Amino acid sequence: MKVKSIFLSMLAIAALASCSKEETSVDPPVPQGKARLIDLTIGGGSLSSKAAGAATNATDKAITNLTVFGVNTTTGSIVTKKYFSTLVDAGDNKKKVNLATTDQTTEIYVIANIGKDLTASGEALNVQTLTALKNAQASLIVTAPAVAPAQTEGNVLMSGSTTTITGGIGGATAATASVSLNFIASKIILKSLSREAGSTGVYGTDFKFDSAILTNVQTSAYYLMGNNSYIDIIAGNVRPAITSTWATGRNGQTDTEVADFSQSLSSITAFAPGDAATQDIAYWYVFENSDQDKPTTLLIKYLWKEKTDGAMDKEMYFPVTFIANDASVIEPGKAYNVSMKFHGNFEPDENGGGGTEDPDTPIVPGSVDVQVTPADWNAVTTDKDFGQ
Repeated sequence: MKVKSIFLSMLAIAALASCSKEETSVDPPVPQGKARLIDLTIGGGSLSSKAAGAATNATDKAITNLTVFGVNTTTGSIVTKKYFSTLVDAGDNKKKVNLATTDQTTEIYVIANIGKDLTASGEALNVQTLTALKNAQASLIVTAPAVAPAQTEGNVLMSGSTTTITGGIGGATAATASVSLNFIASKIILKSLSREAGSTGVYGTDFKFDSAILTNVQTSAYYLMGNNSYIDIIAGNVRPAITSTWATGRNGQTDTEVADFSQSLSSITAFAPGDAATQDIAYWYVFENSDQDKPTTLLIKYLWKEKTDGAMDKEMYFPVTFIANDASVIEPGKAYNVSMKFHGNFEPDENGGGGTEDPDTPIVPGSVDVQVTPADWNAVTTDKDFGQ
């Protein structure tokens, strides 16, 4: 009997040791607390998707799905994470959801329009800490079934947070919180093309537009903002600066080619000096890009008749380069309206209207006016004259 008693005691000690080991391996511990239901109202601004035609805001205010995180800022742990595909309309372009969490949630983070549940096991947002959430990354493009933009109308990524949660602990009334979302992307709009009355050369004979091309498009961003940026470092070993990834609309480049980043300009059949400007041509979503060695660039590609007895087949470009001394550096949540006016001589044996053979060479032959105007998004107007 004594041997049996000793044996049972040893088993009990082993079991306790095993339990203790399992408990200490939980990383991180999720704070416990009283149940709390939060009525969460989410609102955002507006931005337009790439398309031919007018770059209107009306259809760009959609919030179609939400991924919500309840966070305890003291421990840095995520208390609750939930994907909502069904939203309640709260009016004025706002949506509402009910987040079931606990009183340990002291801050709420929201990401809009991911389009699927990334909080599930094995997915990118199945994270346990705020630091991990701040390191989660989005891509501007998808690669399957084909390479294409991930940012489309009604699915523009936004994110935001709040620490203001009012009431609703241990009672019948839900707590309330409100989050204003910011756009992760920016927008480049080819707003207008026009010719000054003194410009020479016959459109369709001496030159014609081929396409509008985006190149050096930076395609990676963090879901959450830090230092007013979705690509910047957050100090204190929270996260490093983003590792840039690149895409282009140009053929034959080493960067990922995205067909949508090249839009045909064949619809422009007349472009005489002094004519009314061709308006609302194309627009695209992009992520911010602070790399001055590889700035995002909008190219107007055209074909020029270089010699009088030659063909109209020389490829030329008018670049608008998004750097500080040209069209300004791309920043998140801003819409860049690009208007271009051409002053040059497009006749054969001249200078091709002031364009360049090298699409990677920025040219600033005329004035570049940048103006930030208040709107639902920050509109940056870029007027650029070529060939003065």
